[in-house]
Amino acid sequence: MEPFSLHQNLENNSVVLSFKGTVTPCVSSGALESMESYIMAQGVDQRTRKKLVNVLVECLHNLFHHPAPRLRSTGGKQLPERSSVLMVRALDSGFEISSGNYVLNQKAEWLRTRIDEINGCDQGRLRELYCSVLTNEERTERGGSGLGLIDMARKSGGPISCSIHAVDGICSFFTFTARIPFHTV
Repeated sequence: MEPFSLHQNLENNSVVLSFKGTVTPCVSSGALESMESYIMAQGVDQRTRKKLVNVLVECLHNLFHHPAPRLRSTGGKQLPERSSVLMVRALDSGFEISSGNYVLNQKAEWLRTRIDEINGCDQGRLRELYCSVLTNEERTERGGSGLGLIDMARKSGGPISCSIHAVDGICSFFTFTARIPFHTV
């Protein structure tokens, strides 16, 4: 794709931040700094800013800590690939954050089930679920406890969506989207 066409496509879709590649601490820091500069320049209210940054931090955390490495061929060599995507769009009603990365197939199904469960909760139940997970101190094999998904649902104030794109018998590409509405008085 030609760079100007890509730029126009991003503009036409109100994309204010996009990234494809391996998420590192430097990438995370740069993405947060870029987003904070953008939302400050746009005069976004403090409450919306805090929620947006919180959800963005959780997405970056997930992309950094929970990818399933896949092998790709480059010049005849097999190299590990931890490629992820991240996109933030400015909408009339707020912001939309989408992220995606490779995950093991069984993890993808667990994530979909967990998101469906979380979407079925009101704000009060989400608060209870958050406290319950926090006090149980349960950890997954990668050190996570599932708090991030609950927190993203709490901060966005609405349902979060996901999709699973089967890649092969081992991995799927998992995408996640949350909307953060502008705070209204």
